[in-house]
Amino acid sequence: ILGGGGTGASAPSTSSMARSHPRAGVTVLYVLRVVAAGPHEYVEAWDPHVAGVREVFHARFVDYAYPRHTHDAWTVLTVDQGAVRYALDRREHGIAGALVSLLPPHVAHDGRAATAAGFTKRVLYLEPDVVDPRLVGRAVDRPTIADPALAAAVRALHDALRRGVPVLEADTRLALVAERLETHLCGMPDPPGADPADPSV
Repeated sequence: ILGGGGTGASAPSTSSMARSHPRAGVTVLYVLRVVAAGPHEYVEAWDPHVAGVREVFHARFVDYAYPRHTHDAWTVLTVDQGAVRYALDRREHGIAGALVSLLPPHVAHDGRAATAAGFTKRVLYLEPDVVDPRLVGRAVDRPTIADPALAAAVRALHDALRRGVPVLEADTRLALVAERLETHLCGMPDPPGADPADPSV
């Protein structure tokens, strides 16, 4: 669901089955081994050249199901239309509407449409140090966040990156998103037997 199958860079496809962001020639993380198969599907991926954001990825899929894979970046997912089901660390989750999913680096996940109508998603791949790496365990336990303000901030960041806003505005919007993500993760109760002083549990 949540992106390509590796960290090697590849130029986005410009075929009729998958379209790239208009910034021609930009090298991105997402390896387009998966292309949209139908007339109502598309893929867009680009490097916004903003510190902390490795890649922006927008797509619509109906039939395709992602196999299990990992990334070495934080994955911030929102769904604009439809709904997505995915397994993270072999536990099932879902996302739609105003929810935000945060998938940690190096943890296997898959993904597919929750209904026959498919889904439209937007993804931010954030560098590993944008969110405290010690919070990976908590993100695995509860990757889905119900916070309309966070969802709005993530979508506003997407819109700003697409417009190519000044760096200061992009940095400010990214900092807001990262802070709110960490606030949610840090506010989670520790599992039984955990050391409350260790946020990695």
